[in-house]
Amino acid sequence: MIKNFKVVLVGDGGVGKTSLVRHILNKKFSHDYSVTVGVDIYSHLFKGKDKNSKIRWIICDFSGQITFNKIISQFGSGANIVFLVFDITRKNTLYNIYSWVNEIKERVSKDAIFILVGNKTDLRGSTETVPKEEAENVAKALSEILERPVVYIEVSALTGENVPKLINYVLKKLFSSKLARFSG
Repeated sequence: MIKNFKVVLVGDGGVGKTSLVRHILNKKFSHDYSVTVGVDIYSHLFKGKDKNSKIRWIICDFSGQITFNKIISQFGSGANIVFLVFDITRKNTLYNIYSWVNEIKERVSKDAIFILVGNKTDLRGSTETVPKEEAENVAKALSEILERPVVYIEVSALTGENVPKLINYVLKKLFSSKLARFSG
């Protein structure tokens, strides 16, 4: 039996949402960059420990322009997992996450899992970056706003650093939650 879950990625343009999706799907980075216009939709199947438990992510990668809010309303509706993605080298993209949360919070499922994702850790040390503690404080504030836990995970879509950790965190939550109870 396959359980389907809708995953949405929101955040400003250029934070690496599409690169993160590509790494989830293909475990590699592509230097070909094209701006997402509206929404791109992908699908990926994950297998559980027993051969009968499978989870499919239907991934909605939204444009980084909040002007597409009608598209977010349409495709974000009922989302089970929300990746709030920002670029750790651009502090404003972290604080713009609050606008993205306001845009999506009423449209997702009541049990939706929210993860604040700091992307581009491969640039830490070579340029000024958002301190991890600051992003963790934003995650705590978002937890209060959303009335549910919001964890913070740093990744690099370029190198793949912590992308498996991000995927495994969500899969563990899904396989252990009532959302993914397998029967039949």
